[in-house]
Amino acid sequence: MKIALLKREAQRAGGVEKHVRRIIDAFVERHHQVTLVTPPKLHSFTRTGKLKEFDAYCAEFIQTNPQDVVLGMDRCRHQTHIRAGSGVHAAYLDYRRQEEGLWRGLSFTLSPFHREILDIEKCSLQDSSLKKVIVNSAMVGDEFVSYYNFDRKKIAVLHNGVQFSEMASDFAAWPEKRGKTSRFEFLFVGHNFERKGLHHLLEALSHLNRDDYHLTVVGSDKKQSYFASLAQKKGLPVTFVGHTNPLPYYQQADALVIPSLYDPFANVTVEALAMGLFVITSPRNGGKEVLTEETGIISENKDLSSALSLAMKRPKTWERSVAIRSTVQHLDFSHQLAKLCDLCTS
Repeated sequence: MKIALLKREAQRAGGVEKHVRRIIDAFVERHHQVTLVTPPKLHSFTRTGKLKEFDAYCAEFIQTNPQDVVLGMDRCRHQTHIRAGSGVHAAYLDYRRQEEGLWRGLSFTLSPFHREILDIEKCSLQDSSLKKVIVNSAMVGDEFVSYYNFDRKKIAVLHNGVQFSEMASDFAAWPEKRGKTSRFEFLFVGHNFERKGLHHLLEALSHLNRDDYHLTVVGSDKKQSYFASLAQKKGLPVTFVGHTNPLPYYQQADALVIPSLYDPFANVTVEALAMGLFVITSPRNGGKEVLTEETGIISENKDLSSALSLAMKRPKTWERSVAIRSTVQHLDFSHQLAKLCDLCTS
C-alpha cells in the first residue's frame, strides 16, 4: 500500500522524531511504500500561521499524490487515519479554564491560535475520507465522543509504547547506580512545568517532613527560575537538573510523580514503570489506564500530599521493581507498532 505520514517536524533527533522513524520502519518491514510528508521549512513567524501553512502543504500533497493511507500525526484537516497523540484540544482548554480562571479562559476564546486548532480538530473529524481515529487512551476517546459526538466505532485505543527490551540493562543496573540513601527519592520528568502540575507537587511536598524525601526535576521550562525560587521559598529539598537523559534518574528514584493538568498519555508514565518505579499521577493523564493498585496511585491534586505519603511507604526494592516492570512488558514498542500498522492497513 502507498502510505503517507503527515508530521510537521521530523528532522531533529528528539524522541518524537525517533518514534516517527520507528513507525516508518514498521510499515516498510511489511512491504508498504511510505512517504514522510513534512515541510522543508515553515516560513510563517506566528504559531497560527505555521498551523495553516502545514495544513495547506499536506492538503496539496494529498491532492497531487493519491495515497491508500494518510496517517496524520500532527493537526491537519484531511487524512484517512489520525494518530491523536495530542488529545482533544477542546478538552485541554476546558481543563485550563478550570485551573486558571475566567479571564484566562476568555483569552483562549479570543486567541487566533486556539481558534485555528479547534477548527482543524472539528474539520478533521468531519472529513468524509476519515476512517479511524487512533487515540493513546480511552480517556481521549471519550473526549472525542463527548465534545464532538464522534462515532465511537471509528475510535481505536492504542496505548503508547515503551522501550521495554532496550531498557533491560539499565533496569538491571539500578541497585548499583542508586547507591545508598536514607531519603525517599521522588522524580518529576517533563517540560512545560505548569501543564505537568509541578506547582501542585511542590505545594503537596511542603506538607511532608522535609528530612524524609528529596525531589529531582528533570526537564526544561522557560519559567524554571520561578519554580526553583518557589521551591527555595518553601524550603523544599529539590534539585533541578535541566534537560538531560532521564535514565540515570529513573535508576535512582523510588517513585515518579506526574500530576498533569492534561496529558493524553504521558510517555514518562510507562518509562517509569518499565524502570520499576511506583507512579503517582492525576486523573487527567491517560497513562493512568496502565496503572494498577500495586504500581501506582491516581490522585486529585487536593489529595496529592496523602498520595505522596502512601507512596513513601513503598520504597523501591528489587522485588517490587521487578513486579512493577513486568506490568508493561506488553507495551513494548514492537507490539504497539505492529498494532498501529494493523489499524491503518486492515
